[in-house]
Amino acid sequence: MIALVYAIALPNFSLQKESQIADRLGRLSEDIRAVFDLAVLTGRPHRLVFDLARGEYIVEVCKTTHLSLPALSEEGTDASTKQTEEKKAEFLEQFKEYEKLAGEGFKDSKSDAPIPPVSPVLQAKNALQEPGWEAPEGMGWDKRALGDFLLLKDLQAEHHHKPVSLGEGEEQPLAMVYFFPRGY
Repeated sequence: MIALVYAIALPNFSLQKESQIADRLGRLSEDIRAVFDLAVLTGRPHRLVFDLARGEYIVEVCKTTHLSLPALSEEGTDASTKQTEEKKAEFLEQFKEYEKLAGEGFKDSKSDAPIPPVSPVLQAKNALQEPGWEAPEGMGWDKRALGDFLLLKDLQAEHHHKPVSLGEGEEQPLAMVYFFPRGY
């Protein structure tokens, strides 16, 4: 009797596993197409961020309409979050010199309201620094899992010299796929 139960249950378990894998791959495929479509329709770059260690991914949209591919680390992969934060802090520190050169602001003689210094460099500050990323608003894009039976162990894009792989480095391995309004 036990052998009969196993004979019936095991093929069904295999079919269920295959069905779950097909569903997850189908969802990932739909998400990739949807993110590409969003980039084209909104005119803003988007990206899929894969957490290779957890088997999860999220969608992010660029805060600006223009973007070039991110700087690559020495290993030929996207710069890590820590490297990005360090680069941003370095930019802000260097930009203080331009703020000093712009001089002090003024006070409006009638209302005592502050009038900041006018400088094209100061006005271009946001365009000069690395763009930020955020979750798309009102789109229902929360963290998504690949499932119990799927694991991305590495991912390689055209601009990488080698794949971003699970188990490399000390940080949590992240891989990003960028979508631009005019294509991948």
